Amino acid sequence: MIKLAMMQNLINNFQQEPRRLLLVDALGALLSAALLYFLLMPHADLIGLPQKHINGLAIGALCLMAYDLIARIVYTAERRWTIAGIALLNTLYCVTTLGLLALHYPTITLLGWGYFLGESAIIVVLVYLEWRVSAKPEY
Repeated sequence: MIKLAMMQNLINNFQQEPRRLLLVDALGALLSAALLYFLLMPHADLIGLPQKHINGLAIGALCLMAYDLIARIVYTAERRWTIAGIALLNTLYCVTTLGLLALHYPTITLLGWGYFLGESAIIVVLVYLEWRVSAKPEY
């Protein structure tokens, strides 16, 4: 019950200041890119995913960050679709990540599963918030 109230509180706060949600998403994408590039890529053997795929995910995260920052700059009530756009792009990023995990299922280590499923869980929460914020009608 408390968690639902906290989630609704987050939704209300981000609906009042949607640019803040874009900033949170941009910072999360930057953190993901940094972790992928500087932590996971040098230790790809401990993750079980080839370096080229880790690099691709890092580049994808940087592209998401760029979208977030541009959307934050150009955001207006009439451009509420920018938040729905990042929700869709984040969903595609998660699907791509899960697809790579399925593709490399035999080689992914427990550490790899933990990292990528944890990252995906965080992104799913963000996507939920983004869809809810983007669906708020303007008066």
